Amino acid sequence: MSIKGRVHLFAGDDEFAVRTTAGELMDSLVPESDRAFGLEVVEGQVEKKEEVFASIKRCEEAFLTPGFLMTGAKVVWWRDVLFLSEGQTAQSEDVKNRIKGFAQMLREMEGEGNILIITTPKVDRRSLFFKVCSERFTVREFLVPEKSADAGRYAQSVLQHELASHGLRADSEALLRFLARVGVDSRQIVNEVEKLSLYVQGRKEVTVEDVDAIVSPSAESAMWDIQDAVGQRQFGKSLQVLRNLLEQRESPIGIVTMILGRLKDLQVYREALDQGWLRLKSGGRMAEWGQMEPGVEEQLTHVLKRNPRSLHPFRVGMLAQQAQLYSPAMIRRAQQQVMAVQEALVSSSVPAAVQVELLLARLLADGTAGAGVRAAGGRTGSPTR
Repeated sequence: MSIKGRVHLFAGDDEFAVRTTAGELMDSLVPESDRAFGLEVVEGQVEKKEEVFASIKRCEEAFLTPGFLMTGAKVVWWRDVLFLSEGQTAQSEDVKNRIKGFAQMLREMEGEGNILIITTPKVDRRSLFFKVCSERFTVREFLVPEKSADAGRYAQSVLQHELASHGLRADSEALLRFLARVGVDSRQIVNEVEKLSLYVQGRKEVTVEDVDAIVSPSAESAMWDIQDAVGQRQFGKSLQVLRNLLEQRESPIGIVTMILGRLKDLQVYREALDQGWLRLKSGGRMAEWGQMEPGVEEQLTHVLKRNPRSLHPFRVGMLAQQAQLYSPAMIRRAQQQVMAVQEALVSSSVPAAVQVELLLARLLADGTAGAGVRAAGGRTGSPTR
């Protein structure tokens, strides 16, 4: 065995990917029938200094001790180690010195012997431990990107991989609807794809309707659902989503704030459509940004808190379609109504749930759903301003 194969460090905040990869390696190294003596698990999910010292000592002893009744190498899994980063415990000089001693032992060891698998949510890349692992052994990092756009692309790659592993495929609209409901957590993506594969019962193509029917929304995406229901002027759906959110103990003020945020976005998108900066395409399912006067794109980025061109054309198209259902006057009036309810929620004795339901009725239950839809790129059929 080469020295590189004796230690495997899997690190990163994508906890599911870290555990899955480590588990697959363990399965390849130790058949289930040999695990009684061929596998030793040492827990690293500890924080107190005394527990950290004990975990390091157990790992070191397990790694250096031959397997009982075994002729080959034993596998030691040092699992979920919490003190390899820069946390409060790891910053203790005693802990740092103990980890350095362990790293020095790894640096000096020979090529034959037991195998060590280490999983950790975070590791200090400046530490001697990480440098030794990087220079001599196998290191893989699974990091969810910090930027939302990069995190979205990372999640989409995980989703497409999982769909393919189940023999499934989906178009861009279904992929985006899935991610809008689930978010970027790998474990949740895997769980929901498993549900989808059972739901479609042998079909290969996953549709938007399948996603809506079976994929469970995260708490964050449920907030997006009420934004979309308001944007699409769907009164019944908005009430249903509202009641689900309140049952989950979401804050009424938070819900109303999300609605106001969507109205602000729709105000921008409506203006962009009217000015010709934004045009619908593909039968209205997608949209693209066109040429703008100098400084306009910077202003839109400031108002939207993101570059408008960074959103997927399907998402832009959906917001543009929603903006067509409101005239500028309707949006201004809706914003005033929402802000009035924001104030009333902290000053009125009327139950919060009742106030938010009445708000949705005022905004949506007026028979104007669908008003103002126009042809892609056109300026006809606008609601009354």
